[in-house]
Amino acid sequence: MSINLSDVAVKKFEAEAIQAFQEDGAGLRNTVKIRDAKGAKQVQFQVYGEVIANERTGVHTPIIAQDPSLTPATATVKNYTPSVLTDIFLNNQVGFDERQEAVSAIVSAMKRREDEIVLDALATASGKTFTATGDNMVVANLSEAYRLLGSAVDKQDRHFICHDNNFSHFVVQDNVSSGDYNSYQALVTADVPAYMGFNIHVIGDRDSVTVGDNAGGLPKTGDNRTVYAWQKESIGLAINMQPKIMIDWEPSFGAHRITGYMSAGAVLIQDSGVVTGTISEA
Repeated sequence: MSINLSDVAVKKFEAEAIQAFQEDGAGLRNTVKIRDAKGAKQVQFQVYGEVIANERTGVHTPIIAQDPSLTPATATVKNYTPSVLTDIFLNNQVGFDERQEAVSAIVSAMKRREDEIVLDALATASGKTFTATGDNMVVANLSEAYRLLGSAVDKQDRHFICHDNNFSHFVVQDNVSSGDYNSYQALVTADVPAYMGFNIHVIGDRDSVTVGDNAGGLPKTGDNRTVYAWQKESIGLAINMQPKIMIDWEPSFGAHRITGYMSAGAVLIQDSGVVTGTISEA
């Protein structure tokens, strides 16, 4: 633990970091099924098979029990640690602005990584796909995703994620921006929280391993961008360690190391609950 930073300041920093993570929301974590994986490297999500309500034609006869299938989907957790060195902690004082910047950077890194974990699980789906024709994202894309999911997939907690480039085109379509079609002031707020039964999520270009690699987020090949639609119960997120922050003194650097820790993994539970779309950004 730090040698120049009071315990009170350390605890205050940790509390601010966790509070920032919770207040900002954890990105896509609320769009999937979550299970506490504390103490486990792997967690199984069970897919319970279908049960049929058959007519009972006789009385005083045994009721026939059905034997629904149980199909396991296993999530393997991995460990992640964003870390920075800083010399802003001097004389038992912490500069407010610098501390907040450190909190923001580490929290954002953990949020993006958690999103990547969910996106990686979505990318393993293959059963339901569409390739859009025409110019970028339009209402017909969501309509097709709705059709592909079908009535067999619960209509509650459905989600659709797209890129900034897609949403900026989508939001100016007449049947999205006009008050004749919905109550959102889309052109005022630049926000469409939901459409066609989907909660809309928008992300931009993201790095994955190194700064500037642009390897995270939604894949793009040429002009074609991958988007996803899914129902919450179709993806499982196992969390072995909730995001936490630690501050340690590094004497060789004469600085404090601020490190975020999290351990999580996600898995595709039901392929039928995910739609993979391809939209041209040409």
